[in-house]
Amino acid sequence: MRLVLGARSFCAKGLARLAPADDRLSYIELSLLASAFADTRRDLVFAPAGAGASAPPLVIPPIAFKDVLHPCAESININDRIMEMYVDNLLPEMCEGGDDNNYGSASLCDLSCLQTISRRIHYGKYVAESKFLAQPEEYTELIKAQDADGLMALLTNQAVEDRVVRRVANKAAVYGSDISEDIPDTLALPVGSESLKLAPEKVGELYYRWIMPMTKDVQVKYLLRRLD
Repeated sequence: MRLVLGARSFCAKGLARLAPADDRLSYIELSLLASAFADTRRDLVFAPAGAGASAPPLVIPPIAFKDVLHPCAESININDRIMEMYVDNLLPEMCEGGDDNNYGSASLCDLSCLQTISRRIHYGKYVAESKFLAQPEEYTELIKAQDADGLMALLTNQAVEDRVVRRVANKAAVYGSDISEDIPDTLALPVGSESLKLAPEKVGELYYRWIMPMTKDVQVKYLLRRLD
């Protein structure tokens, strides 16, 4: 059974709220904002600018990791594009139309998905740094020329991308199946199986059309400023 879209939770005035008409947030935006001010676990992936500084201290201090990226990484953020893509492209192709009024539980799932997608896409900064260190001469020449198209061509490895898409589709086949009490003869589920909640090839297609290009866009944005 596929989930329904529940589009009202993404509309700024879709659900009643005690706020001026011009200052209303959608339900999912409110959920994202609340996650930035949590006391026990805080996710600033989709937090408004400055939310971390104004939020109360966490019960358990966050872990400090070594920073391996160029300082320009802090200013590279495409969450607005990710939100637009998620609402306008991913959800309509994965969910049926309609509204089941389960805004609370659905928004928690949306919150987890948005944070995971954003984190995956912005990991492109680390991928770009690794590629730069592996081929510093080639990348430096293109960066100095501010050649975005050249950088995109250099960082693209079609064979690797095709393998990633196949792996995504295979994972969707396993994790998107309904589990019964019977032990399957094999974990390789056939494409189009009625036991699947969503066609694996559709998940792979959406990943190829949206997630992968945005990840590469982040890589190019980072590389263009790598020598700042």
